[in-house]
Amino acid sequence: MNSENRPQNVDTRQRDESRKPTPLRQVRDLLLSADARRSVQALSPLILNRMVSSLGLEDARQLLALCKTEQVRDLFDLNIWQEDRIDVGDLSDWLGVLLSLPDGIREAHLRGLDVELLAFMLRNHSRIYLAEDEIPPESEGDFYRTPDNWFVLDIIGTSEVGFDRIRALIDALYVDDNEEARRLIQNVMWELPSQLEEASYRWRSGRLEDLGFADPMEALALYTPIDPESVRPDEKTLDRPLASDPEPSGQTKLKEILPGEGDSLWRRASALLEGDEERRISQALLSLSNRALVADQVSPSDTELAEETLDRLHWQLNLGLQYLSEDSEGRALEILKNVALLRVARVGHTLVRQLGTPLRPLRRAGSLGREPGSLDLIDAKTSSQISALLCQRPVFVDDATGASRPIRNLEEKAWLSELVQETLLSQRLCPKETMVKPLGRHHSFGNSFRTDLINTTLSRSGSIDAAALRLFMKTMMVENGFQDDVAFHAKKLAAERLEAVLDPRAEKVVNRWLLELGESLAPLDPTTLDPRFIDCLIFRE
Repeated sequence: MNSENRPQNVDTRQRDESRKPTPLRQVRDLLLSADARRSVQALSPLILNRMVSSLGLEDARQLLALCKTEQVRDLFDLNIWQEDRIDVGDLSDWLGVLLSLPDGIREAHLRGLDVELLAFMLRNHSRIYLAEDEIPPESEGDFYRTPDNWFVLDIIGTSEVGFDRIRALIDALYVDDNEEARRLIQNVMWELPSQLEEASYRWRSGRLEDLGFADPMEALALYTPIDPESVRPDEKTLDRPLASDPEPSGQTKLKEILPGEGDSLWRRASALLEGDEERRISQALLSLSNRALVADQVSPSDTELAEETLDRLHWQLNLGLQYLSEDSEGRALEILKNVALLRVARVGHTLVRQLGTPLRPLRRAGSLGREPGSLDLIDAKTSSQISALLCQRPVFVDDATGASRPIRNLEEKAWLSELVQETLLSQRLCPKETMVKPLGRHHSFGNSFRTDLINTTLSRSGSIDAAALRLFMKTMMVENGFQDDVAFHAKKLAAERLEAVLDPRAEKVVNRWLLELGESLAPLDPTTLDPRFIDCLIFRE
C-alpha cells in the first residue's frame, strides 16, 4: 500500500508539543500553588506515583509531606514489592525518605503503614534481646539500646546508612507512642520474617483490589473479545463506585488519568462530563487503568511501561467510543453515562483483533511465508505492518521510525483493513504453489507475479535470466513505461488467478506491482544487466 495513503494525524495541537510543560515542571508548579496540600491530597495513587517518579524519590520529600497517610501507604504498596516479595532495598529507601520528613508528619505516615511491614524491617535487620537477659559479648553488626532500655538490638546485614535508618525508625516509633513501640518490638522477637512478609502481602493485596488491581485472570477480561453489536448505547451497564472502596484515597480529573497526547473522541467527550458524572467515571477509569496494568503484567512502579499500557488503554477506549457513537461527541457522551468503560474498551480491542482474523489461518498454514508462521512472501514494508497487526495486542508501525504504537482511531483501522484485504488479494494473485521452486530470498508475491507476467508476455515459463529480461525490455518497454500489451497481460493473468473480473482493489494491487517493475527497470541499460542488483524479479540461480 502506498505510504501517501496512510492516515495522517490531524491534531493541530501537536505543533505546540515542544512548548508544553514537562511532567517535572507540572509537579513543581503544583507544589508551589496556594492550595498545594488540598491538590496533592486529591490525587489518585497512580497519578501520585507518576509524580514521585518524575521527581525522583529523594526529591519527592515535599510532595510526600503534603500527602495523606493513606496515600503514602498506597505508594509503598505500589513500589516496594516484586510480585509477592518485599524488595528490601526499595523498602529501606522509602523508609529513609519518610524518616527525613518533619516531626509529626513523619510519625503520622509511619503510623499509617502496615505494622507487619515495619516489623519485617526490624526483624530482617536485627537480632533482638531483652536488656535484662544475657547478651552476646560480640555483636554481629552494631548494638543499639532502645530509648526505654527494654531491648538491645544487634543491627546486622546493613550498610552504615542502613544502621542509621533502623535506629531512626525505632526512635521515631518511640517518639510517636512509647507503649506501641515497645509492644511492636516485643512481638517481633517471636515472628519469622516470612510470616510478617506474608501478612503484609495479604493486606496489600486487598487494598490493591480495592483500587482496581484485579486478579490477573479477571483483569484479562479487558482483552476478551466481545460482539460490538451487543453493546447498546442505552444499555445501563454504567460503572458504579466500588462497594469495597466507598471513600477512595484520591480523586483525579479524567484528563489526568490517561497520559499521552493527541486529539481523540474520548478526550473531547469526557471533557463534557460534569459534577457527579465526572467523579463517577473518574473512579471507574482509575479502576480500569489499574486492571490494564495487571493484565499487561506491568508494575505501577515501572512508570515507563505503565505509561505505555495507559496510552494503549486510551486509544482502545477511543476506538470503542468512536464505533459505538458513530464518531459523534453527543452520542459518545451518552455512552459514557450509560455503558461500563470495560465494555467500551473491549469493543475497541475487538475491532483491532478482528482486523487480522482472515490472515491468521493463512499464516499458520504457511501460505504467507516460506515456512508456517512466517510472513516473508509479503513485501518487507507491508510484512512489518501485518506482523504487528497479528500480535496478541495489535499495534500500528510507523514507517519513518519503525516504532510501534496503538491503533488510534477508525481511520487507521480502515487503512489497516484495506492493507489486510490487499494482502489477501496478493496471496490469491500469486499463491505459493504457483511459485518457481525452490523458494529463495527474492521470492515474494509481487516478485513472483512480475516474473510470471514477463514469462506470459514472452510465452515462456519458470525463473528468468538476463537474456529473457533483456528481450522483455527491448520489446515491451517504451520511454515512459510499458507497451499497452503489458497491462493487458497483467490484468488477464490476475483475472485468471482470481477466477473473476478484477475489482478496483485488485486492479490497484496489480497496478502497484507494475509501477514497481517500471521504476526498477527504467534506469537500467539492457546491454549491461546484472541480475544480482535487481530485486523485483526472480532470476535463475
